[in-house]
Amino acid sequence: MSATLLEYYTNRIDESSASFARSSDDTPPSESLANKQSISFGSVPTEPREVHETQWKGFAIIDPLTNSTIHYGPSSIPTFVEKIVSRLHSEGYKHISASSINPKPESATCVLSYGSIPNFFSGFPRRQEELFIQLFWQTYQFIVPTICEKDFREHFDSLWLSSTPKVERDSSPLVDIVLAICIKYGRSFTQAPCPHYDVCDTIFASVAYFRRCQIALMDQWENPTLMTVQCYAFVVFYLHEASWNNMAYAALGTAVGLAKTIGLHLEPPNHLSRQERERRKRIWWLLYIMDTRISIELSRPWAISEIYISLPAQDQELSQLEFPGLSPSSEHITCLDSYVQEIKLFQATRMVYTAFYSEINDTLPPDNDTNTYTMVHLEASAERLAKCMEPLHNWLRDLPEGLKLKRTNGGTPLSADRTLVKKDTTTPQWLELQCITLELRYHNTAIAFYRQFISLDPPDSMTPLANMHALAALNHSITVTYLVQTIQFDFSIFSGLFEACKVLWQASLTMLAYSLPYPLSPETKATHAAIACAVLAFDVWSTHCPAAVKCAAVLRDLEPIFKWRSGNV
Repeated sequence: MSATLLEYYTNRIDESSASFARSSDDTPPSESLANKQSISFGSVPTEPREVHETQWKGFAIIDPLTNSTIHYGPSSIPTFVEKIVSRLHSEGYKHISASSINPKPESATCVLSYGSIPNFFSGFPRRQEELFIQLFWQTYQFIVPTICEKDFREHFDSLWLSSTPKVERDSSPLVDIVLAICIKYGRSFTQAPCPHYDVCDTIFASVAYFRRCQIALMDQWENPTLMTVQCYAFVVFYLHEASWNNMAYAALGTAVGLAKTIGLHLEPPNHLSRQERERRKRIWWLLYIMDTRISIELSRPWAISEIYISLPAQDQELSQLEFPGLSPSSEHITCLDSYVQEIKLFQATRMVYTAFYSEINDTLPPDNDTNTYTMVHLEASAERLAKCMEPLHNWLRDLPEGLKLKRTNGGTPLSADRTLVKKDTTTPQWLELQCITLELRYHNTAIAFYRQFISLDPPDSMTPLANMHALAALNHSITVTYLVQTIQFDFSIFSGLFEACKVLWQASLTMLAYSLPYPLSPETKATHAAIACAVLAFDVWSTHCPAAVKCAAVLRDLEPIFKWRSGNV
């Protein structure tokens, strides 16, 4: 009987599929809504196009545990590291591997080796959770303003309500992921939120809260809410900050899918209050920002290819509602201005990235082998990038002065002229945090575009534009190094950001790469000094960031090689 029913339903499915295919063939194509209303950045074309026979495929690595292939595109850090290792091997340094130069973050297994998480994690006492959550309102809320503080506090209080005193609160994935973020990165602040703040214990607790959030979210996939998407946005943020980039990329796809399920990709309905409508938009744009950052770091396709909604509002009235008690700066900058400017930064970044890589095949060598990427190909690509960089230049030109950190000795804000950042005592701390974050992300974006023009072969006088791009990558990297040093010692907000640690590491790799083909260049002394400064910066972070310990160790191991090559031993 079961076999008969199975055959019956199989035949019905086949008939329905055939009927649907016939009806689709008979339906005339209609003009896509996307063609009418969307603002597209790197969108998928609606018309079929010829596939290029040659494509710059990037680099694939084999995972030793699963024996599966993991792909990274041409602009990714793993691809860049592979080029560095290849050059070092050609000079006889066969003992150096890609994994030794680009240390991986703690894996989930490694993190959990600090101790086994019980089947039911009860969490910290209420007072301790409140101390960690307070860090969120002091820092992350100014960078990712997607949670209403008043609503969150009421939600948190409701989890503890009971006729009898509670030892532990009710479960909430939103509270859990906020705690996971603040516990993991809380040590980066000058004042630890609680005594006996041990890095192993905090990593253990952070992962426990994170896991509890993940388990709770799985039950919400079929009927997601706005809070579900909020949680997933912060899951992506958490994973990316921890440098678990492949996990972040996978979680991003889920987050975007759930956001579309509740219509977050469309203009919010008018029946909602203005505050609710704007918050919905900020959550969607946070996914857009994370998508841009992660996809470019891995050099993989976008999760969000088209935009149908307007930018979030940033006026004073709305800012007062979201951040009650905070007044605008003397430059009349509101707490929401930085977020909108960050969105515009990554819009410009996508325009440059899409324009450059969409026709990169025109400058590829015929055999699609980057090892035969000759100086002619390199210079042609450099010319293309120079033409594509206008959106980023326009963003920099239009950025309000109040969102730029001042420089010493008449230096230009946000430039790569190597001048130091000057602390302005009249600037409120929330604005300092926003300006620092914005500048770090801008320099990191510039480095990502320019570093691929560091030819690891001996320099060629016939590639002036490529050489100029390579020098720009170096200058931005040195600027990042001294910016981070200034943050650590002159700013009272925090002793370090995990994001700053990641940006500094990418800058350090760029400085090392530049030293390979140019060991005796006029920039050698400044480069070595900046690398030494980076080592000291990683040492500052080493007490609370395991990745910083690895980064400092790698730089110390490689330093003698680069000094010997330049004759400076």
